Amino acid sequence: MKPIRFLVSLVTTNSVAKFISLLLAVAVWFMVDAEITDKTEQDVPVEVVLVNKKNWEIIRRDVLRVKVVLEGPKSDVARVGDLVIRDRLSGLVRIEETELADQGRLELVHSVKLNPSSFNLQPLNLTVESIHPSSIQVTVVRMGEKELKVNPIIVGVPEKGYVLDKVKVTPSKVAVHGPRVALDKIEEIDTEQVFLFGRDESFEEPVGVSGLIEGYPVSAQRQVTVQVSIAREPGRKVVDRVPVRIIFPRNWAHDRFKAEIDERLDVNAVGPADVVATVTAEDLLLTAELDTSAYERWMNEESDTQHAMAKVRCSVQGPSDEARSSVSASPPNPEIRFKVIRIKGK
Repeated sequence: MKPIRFLVSLVTTNSVAKFISLLLAVAVWFMVDAEITDKTEQDVPVEVVLVNKKNWEIIRRDVLRVKVVLEGPKSDVARVGDLVIRDRLSGLVRIEETELADQGRLELVHSVKLNPSSFNLQPLNLTVESIHPSSIQVTVVRMGEKELKVNPIIVGVPEKGYVLDKVKVTPSKVAVHGPRVALDKIEEIDTEQVFLFGRDESFEEPVGVSGLIEGYPVSAQRQVTVQVSIAREPGRKVVDRVPVRIIFPRNWAHDRFKAEIDERLDVNAVGPADVVATVTAEDLLLTAELDTSAYERWMNEESDTQHAMAKVRCSVQGPSDEARSSVSASPPNPEIRFKVIRIKGK
């Protein structure tokens, strides 16, 4: 029991004086700790802002982060290791347009000096001992606006059996805002990509325009609509030796004259490739219509044989409704030579 009584007496004897001593010891410890300083090197992001800007824009800078050596109480230096605190450390530099040495140039490089006041170190009680690099080079450009023709960018091919027919952009021109050093060199701007892969019918798609011109950022006031027409793949086929049918005038005297055409014609058939492939000579009708005035002249002549030319017309009669509506056909030479023979004894 004696050791316990001894410990109790240590606490209760002169307790006020001992409590005051404890408080003094704690205070001295905080004072000494505050006097102990430390350093840390941090990689700090720096933002450069152009204020009151009217004609210029920052498009590039050579440094995004700088190394900063911070000094202060050891306790605050230790707190820099806290991710929340570390994320708050940042630098900010403001540039006035009046600081830019214009000299009529469209693009220039401006040097920005960094100093301790450029950095937000709150809530820590730290000071900036050194900054590396101590300055940032920013590229600024004079801005402007220009109306440019829109160039649609089409990528890929349609479904097999189909082809790209035509492309239309609405509106055909847009106002583009960007660096004059880029805008002054061009007259048109590309759209975002429009893909054709697997398409088998016409469509339209709203798209933006390219955000870069020769590496410079630009912006358009509005989107454009790209209208894409897709058609069946065209085909061409020569149908050999198609017979020609004669169309006689109403007053033709069949008992006195007959007309003969000795040759057959080759015909060019054009239309969707898969449909054209099915067309044969039996599906084409070639007609030659005899000239009535020439016929009246032959009636009054005594010769047994007359030669003349007739225009040939062609129509598609089959093999399907689709062929009749989508295939066109014509002979390379739209005229044919024929002969009229007087029937003997007439």
